[in-house]
Amino acid sequence: MIRAIKSIGTNALILFLWLLFTVCPVVAKITDAKLNDTVFRYSGSEGNGIDQLVGVYDANVAKNTPLDSQPHTAYLYGKLGRLDTETDPIGKRIHYTYYDNGMVKEKYDATNSTPGTLLVTYTYNNRGQITDKTFTDGTYEHYTYTANGQLETAGNQNISYTYAYYNDGRLQSVTDTTNKAIKKPLTAEDVTLWAEKLDTIIIADMTAEQKTAMCHEVEKLRSVAYKKLKLLKV
Repeated sequence: MIRAIKSIGTNALILFLWLLFTVCPVVAKITDAKLNDTVFRYSGSEGNGIDQLVGVYDANVAKNTPLDSQPHTAYLYGKLGRLDTETDPIGKRIHYTYYDNGMVKEKYDATNSTPGTLLVTYTYNNRGQITDKTFTDGTYEHYTYTANGQLETAGNQNISYTYAYYNDGRLQSVTDTTNKAIKKPLTAEDVTLWAEKLDTIIIADMTAEQKTAMCHEVEKLRSVAYKKLKLLKV
C-alpha cells in the first residue's frame, strides 16, 4: 500500500496536497489507532490569501509544547502559490522548480544551498502526463500512453512493464520485459479481499505524510473496489 502511495508522481502529490488542504475541508489532525494525533498547521491569510499547508507534526511530537518549536515537516510556497521548498524534521530541504504551465520541472536537494543539487528533471507530453524522469545519477524512468491516455509502458534502465486493458478501460494485466505476468485479471474474490483490507488498515506506525496520502488513497480505492464489485455482479 505504502509503495503504491510513494510511486505517485510529484505533480500528483502536489495536486493532492492542494486539493486536500485548500479546496477540501481543512484537516486539523488525523488520529491513529493508538489515539495519537498527527497535527496540521496552515498559513491562513498569508501569501496568496488561501489556507496552505505549512506544517505537519507527527504523533511523536504533537503532544509536546510549544508545538511550533517541535521537529516537523515544513512547506514554503512561492508567489504563485506553488510549493517551493519542503523541509523534513531532520532538516533535509527539497526545492522544486516549475514549467510555465505549473508542472514540476526539477527537484533539488537544497539542504546546504539554493537551488542546491539537482536530483531529477521531469518531462511531460501535451496532455500533461509524465513521460520521463531523468536522474542525475544516470538512471531514468520512461512512460508511454495509449491514444486514450492510459498508461501503456513504464520502465527504467533495468526493466520495462507493459499494461493491457479491458474494453471498458479496466486494467487487465501487467507484463515485464521477460513476458512475466505481474498482475492477473481481477476476480470477484480479489475485489472482496481488498474491500475488507481497506476497512482494517492500521496507521499507527505511519509517518504524517503517509497518513495524509493514505486517507486519500483509502477513499479512492474503496470507491474503485465497490465499483468493481458492482461490475462483477457479486
